[in-house]
Amino acid sequence: MFMEIEPTPTSPKNKRLKELDKLYHDKSLTEIHRPPPKSGRLFIILLAVIVGVFSGFFGGYFFYNFFTDQNTSQGTATVQTNRQTEIDSNKLSDLAEQSQAGLVGIFKKQTNQSAADPRASLYHPWEQLSTGLLVTSDGWVVVPKWATPDLQQVYVAVTSSGEVYAVEKIMADPATSLYFLKINGKNFTVNKFATRDKIAAGQEIFLIKKNSGALPMLWPTKLIQKYQPDASRADEYYQSSDTSNEHWLIKDPVAAQYQGSVVINASSEIVGIVASADWPTNQMVPADQIQSGLNSLLKNNQVVRPLLGVYYLDLGRAENVASLFSQNKKNGALIYGDLEANQPAVLTNSPAEKAGLAKGDIILKVGSLSVDETNNLTNLILSYSAGDSVKLEVLRDTEVKTIEVTLGTQK
Repeated sequence: MFMEIEPTPTSPKNKRLKELDKLYHDKSLTEIHRPPPKSGRLFIILLAVIVGVFSGFFGGYFFYNFFTDQNTSQGTATVQTNRQTEIDSNKLSDLAEQSQAGLVGIFKKQTNQSAADPRASLYHPWEQLSTGLLVTSDGWVVVPKWATPDLQQVYVAVTSSGEVYAVEKIMADPATSLYFLKINGKNFTVNKFATRDKIAAGQEIFLIKKNSGALPMLWPTKLIQKYQPDASRADEYYQSSDTSNEHWLIKDPVAAQYQGSVVINASSEIVGIVASADWPTNQMVPADQIQSGLNSLLKNNQVVRPLLGVYYLDLGRAENVASLFSQNKKNGALIYGDLEANQPAVLTNSPAEKAGLAKGDIILKVGSLSVDETNNLTNLILSYSAGDSVKLEVLRDTEVKTIEVTLGTQK
């Protein structure tokens, strides 16, 4: 065992201490030159300096990029974004301003009243259920169905200028995940819908929500492609002829704070609505589906959608289907279903059953248009109106037949 020995009055260590004490108390000295540090200490000091410099550089870089991504300003117009975009800040500000005017916030009606607290009847941003899109100047608004889950509840719409309007009607679209709400007002700002040919994979889009705060909120991202069935879920491959699932995929999963967001392009045209009930999501209902539902609503005072009544496998999206079922066709709608998932191939008493369509038939054409990767069966059927007679080209046991169907009405 070793023990440290205290220095004695005559030891060299004690002597050095006395000399140092004398130097530090000598008022005539103006500078003390210490011996240079050993190389190990020098290395540590240099390393600390380098780390400090790089920390400052990267810290400043990330601080700058974080805040410039969050707030892009030009003059007096300011836009809140989450990342850099391909368009300049002036354009971004104009885009936000034009689009915000056509949005409303959906809230449960505030019933609290207080003579002592003026805040009791306010609509707080965190209470907003969803963003709503004004689609007519006289007050029709489209929202995801989950935005107004309790149809016995009274809802209101709050405009970008802070005006509150009661929701007087709620109309369901049986073919999509959307509701149309009617509010009592006039001369609302309405943005144009993008036509189908203006929606393409790879284009830059902007998610915009009704924001009660000071800054309009835009989320730049891109469209990837049309929705493909989830390969891990067999039931997703069977599609209904009457309920559209032709969603577009967005590059980045959409967080809950952007639920119900309206999707616009760089021309401020409506591209679609993020309407999935699951979050995060990256699916968008495209503009043409919204517009077709709106057209039916304005014509019939309700959303009337046609009914064929089959479930099918889209051969253009499902790979390597056995020739026993596909009859060697790469495109078409193979009428098939999954009884365990309550997806019968042909619905009982449906127009399809009455016309003689059967499990295993492959629908090749609807009218003059082929069922392929561009036009699936559902989109082609939904382009018609209830009551229309439609000729279907059908492949059955290697024989092509023409079957005429009178479309019913979805209830």
